[in-house]
Amino acid sequence: MGHAQWSGFGSSEIYSLGVHDTFIFLSTYVAAPEILRHSTKTDFQDGWDIFTKDIDPNGGNITTFASLGTVLMAGSTPPNTGNGYFSTDDGMNWSDPIGGPVGTNGTYLFAQYASRVARSRDGGQTWEHLSAPAGYNYHAADSFVAAPTIYGNYLSSDSGGTWRAVTTTASPLSFSAFAMLGTTMFAGDSGLFRSTDLGAHWALFSLKDRIVNTLLAYKTYLFAGTDSGVYISFDSGVTWKNVSQGMIPLQHYNSDVTALIVYDSLLLAAVNNGINNFGDVVSAFNWRPLHEMTDTTQSGVQAVASSVRDSIDVFPNPASGMVTIFTGNTPVIGLRVLNILGETMLSLSNPYQSNISLDLSNYPSGTYFLSIETLKGTVLRKMVRE
Repeated sequence: MGHAQWSGFGSSEIYSLGVHDTFIFLSTYVAAPEILRHSTKTDFQDGWDIFTKDIDPNGGNITTFASLGTVLMAGSTPPNTGNGYFSTDDGMNWSDPIGGPVGTNGTYLFAQYASRVARSRDGGQTWEHLSAPAGYNYHAADSFVAAPTIYGNYLSSDSGGTWRAVTTTASPLSFSAFAMLGTTMFAGDSGLFRSTDLGAHWALFSLKDRIVNTLLAYKTYLFAGTDSGVYISFDSGVTWKNVSQGMIPLQHYNSDVTALIVYDSLLLAAVNNGINNFGDVVSAFNWRPLHEMTDTTQSGVQAVASSVRDSIDVFPNPASGMVTIFTGNTPVIGLRVLNILGETMLSLSNPYQSNISLDLSNYPSGTYFLSIETLKGTVLRKMVRE
């Protein structure tokens, strides 16, 4: 991986990450719930301020942060619905005006109020009671707000004014994560779900063998925090690259990436590894420069050099039957044919051939993607079956 690497340090269990003003916030648990704050952009090993004096030691763990203007909110998620905290001085002091999880879409703050969702447009001074049941979390992007609840999953397209229940064509969707790229919606559960009609219909799309805990849309890229590390997609979730090498404690078994945020030029990640043999929770706070993962000229994501990328061609395209993948002197070590939903139609492991012919005559007409893996990286080619 060369220069591409994460930095990090171990901690007690980390529940959430947030950014407000010039500060990073994380919530954790030692002897009681606590909030940590940091303001250095280079080294996060030391220099954390710990805030516990306004935090109820019996009020449940803090699992969500929401920043809007001068207001920072921190909320808990069911079944610990006791407290939601409110700060207007960069976390120095906290009050307790509303309970449950919190979220924001840049215009409104969202929080739990009694057994319903509420929103505030004046920094939490007043709250409007909404029609959706109280949620486990509130995921917001633009005017869309997603709320998983004990009664099902709800989605609003007008900042919480009206809500509709969400159904899927695959397994039940819990909205453990939510993100948007343009008008395409993504949600995490057992795999990645996608909607191309603004949430009216959902279907299992990709990452089908992963538990997707958190999603992050950054520019044209999509990040996924899963039960086996951090993945990045350059093609709206069709294909993914694992960029987790060097994360702490991913060298252990069964590590979950539970939170992802962008701070300045860094991607920050929280990783929970469960309980070790001594009964202690193994967790870590990680950071890595974004350019190492998003710049396709960097070896950190095993990007293909332009000379190699340009030498790979598919002919004929469109095709009605046989198609040949020309790779010159670059051996192919893996090949997948994906349909428009990201489903693998054909997979070849380690063919180690320079030029490969495929018979697509039995495939339905439509658009397909060829994921061509070489020793120097993976190339994605679009093709049409006539």
